[in-house]
Amino acid sequence: MGTIDLIQTATQYVNSTQQHIFLTGKAGTGKTTFLRNLAANTHKRYAIVAPTGIAALNAGGVTIHSQFLLPLGTFLPIDQQPDQLTKTVHPFFTRKSLSYRHPMSSEKKKVAREIDLLIIDEVSMLRADVLDAIDYRLRSARSNFQQPFGGVQLLFIGDLFQLPPVVKDQEKYLLNHYYTSAFFFNALVLQQVQLVHIELQKIFRQKDDVFVQLLNHVRTNQITSSDVQELNKHYQQKPDVGQAITLTTHNRQADEINQKALDELSSDYFHYEASVSDEFPESMYPVDLDLSLKVGARIMFTKNDTKTNRYYNGKMATVLKLTKSSITVAIDEDSEPYDLERFTWENKKYEVSKDSKELEEEVIGSFRQYPIKLAWAITIHKSQGLTFDKACIDVARAFAAGQVYVALSRLRSLDGLILKQPIDGSSISNDTQVVDFSATTHSAAQLMTALPDFQASYLESLIRQTFQLEHIIQQASYLLNKYAFGQFESDEIQRALPELRQLCQRERKNMVTFQAQLVRLLQERDAQFQIRLKKGSGYYARLLWESTKSITRMRLELAEYSKTKAMVTALEELEQQLLNTYHDLEKVVPLAEAIVSEKPVPENINSKALLAKRHKELVGELKLHVAAASKKSSLKTGRKKQVKTGADAVASETYQKTLSMVKDGLKPEEIADERGMAESTIYGHLSKLIGAGELDIAKLMSPDQLDSILHAMDEISFKSLSELKAALDDQYSYNELRLVLAHRAKKMKEEKDD
Repeated sequence: MGTIDLIQTATQYVNSTQQHIFLTGKAGTGKTTFLRNLAANTHKRYAIVAPTGIAALNAGGVTIHSQFLLPLGTFLPIDQQPDQLTKTVHPFFTRKSLSYRHPMSSEKKKVAREIDLLIIDEVSMLRADVLDAIDYRLRSARSNFQQPFGGVQLLFIGDLFQLPPVVKDQEKYLLNHYYTSAFFFNALVLQQVQLVHIELQKIFRQKDDVFVQLLNHVRTNQITSSDVQELNKHYQQKPDVGQAITLTTHNRQADEINQKALDELSSDYFHYEASVSDEFPESMYPVDLDLSLKVGARIMFTKNDTKTNRYYNGKMATVLKLTKSSITVAIDEDSEPYDLERFTWENKKYEVSKDSKELEEEVIGSFRQYPIKLAWAITIHKSQGLTFDKACIDVARAFAAGQVYVALSRLRSLDGLILKQPIDGSSISNDTQVVDFSATTHSAAQLMTALPDFQASYLESLIRQTFQLEHIIQQASYLLNKYAFGQFESDEIQRALPELRQLCQRERKNMVTFQAQLVRLLQERDAQFQIRLKKGSGYYARLLWESTKSITRMRLELAEYSKTKAMVTALEELEQQLLNTYHDLEKVVPLAEAIVSEKPVPENINSKALLAKRHKELVGELKLHVAAASKKSSLKTGRKKQVKTGADAVASETYQKTLSMVKDGLKPEEIADERGMAESTIYGHLSKLIGAGELDIAKLMSPDQLDSILHAMDEISFKSLSELKAALDDQYSYNELRLVLAHRAKKMKEEKDD
């Protein structure tokens, strides 16, 4: 099977199955192109993440840590802190502490609930513990602890023979308790899934068969003496680098080479400062913030030219002319001078639109600069993904498995290779676990044979997920138990929820029967499958649309009353559940038709834009009905909810509940655990209770601890809690210091009043 077929097969696996996929391939086989095409054409709702800021920027996604709000440190795939690790100084977190000390925001949870597909790029750098943390985040956010990743499909993209995960020495001790290695394929969650392993075969970067074979030997730890001899033919004792870029193992080496070469040019310096707006962290800067150049400087493009195709990411050039506002370069192998244009990189985040209810990308920051960097030298790490015609490679101090392979595979051919030091074959190695895991790739024939069964399983799963109403029944029941809707005079408010629940309960048994019928027809490949699916989908979609009308009207009427914000918000969630289920009922028909008929899945079947427009029109109509309704109820006082402050605030139910639990002997972290709140929130309650005189700090802290902190506050001039914390040798947390500040402020006020 050719490469085109493998790419098509990989696309089919993503679009028409729910299998988790590892898409790999040697350097230059088109993994990045596959990702871009998939993102543009898949019908699934997806998010793209990567282990580092630069990798996320290149992939058009976001970092793993920002999307899943993971703290710094090592994730331990357990609930409680183990006794044997209490003395470790390196930060770590467990499932329990991840939930309560580092909760996901409601916005991130919405995204996690909305996606069908999570794409992780540059997976060679993904650590096993981070993948297990992602798994736990998705299960929690989606309230689905039975399925790996909470039912989300995972697509891993990358080459494991390139740069490995970063593991600090102190982290190895922690990881070794739970993982065979730090590579992503050793994550515990992957022991529960059948990973489809697809390797793209055709190499687009290298055309030289001898070089391709040599690279493969380096990649799989099978390098021969003749391979080493072939490589060392390119060693030069006094290398004539000329226009070639030097690849080094360390940042310091590359910086020194670039700065020395720039200083030696006799022309004047010109400086070009980037424009950075809003949220764009320094770790994501794609090029220098302050770009220093001279005429004659060697530079490299860091983007592909999508307008004229005159350069690509990694293409070399020489600076010809500089002014305060322009840069002219001569691109290698191009006779025409080229005037550079600034490029804008965007930092994004995923969110669920309030209007369309679709998963969208929001630009939260930008970085605008010329897409070039100095290119006498670059580190092997930063060269990943680039292509060079000529390079001088210095790998004498290669410190990580795969570095030699990454460096060599940047080149188009052996003709462009210059070695600064001879290569010792015994020093070239890749991790044996990577080699063994890579041998598990599925052949093209295996992939095509297994595809129909995976597709049938996906369709069956879709049918079971789509034709069920339990989530709506549960939400309706929750609302009826939590809120007293009978207090309102409106018939619509009193009837809508009970009628919805009764309807869903009545249809529940019919749906179970219908599900079983569809599954049987699908398994028997009966022609009646699509006919019955279409009829059933239409019937239930009509029922849900009518129910949506009732709940929407109920919400709009309820919003007319004072002190109903929490009720309205809860109803909005139910309304969204109804719309999502309606959308799924509409989507399953064309999706099933494409899979059964072995046709490409239509690209536009996942769009919620039309549904959002229809719902918006419905809201407009219902608002008119609500406005024209009979005279307002006497309960519609129009009074706005007053914001509680001071004594009123601590008298509120949530503060008093915290106070009661403290008096019962519970610790702040136990209260946070019990109430499902962040510890910082509970400490906020405690600070206000102490400040209001409702709580004695002695309930939370020993006299010695209190005296120690108060003494430091009196003796040390501090402008922030960070300074105070450092002065106390980090013995106390920020939360504890805030409690003492509240106690101190209360005492000072009492003394002033006296």
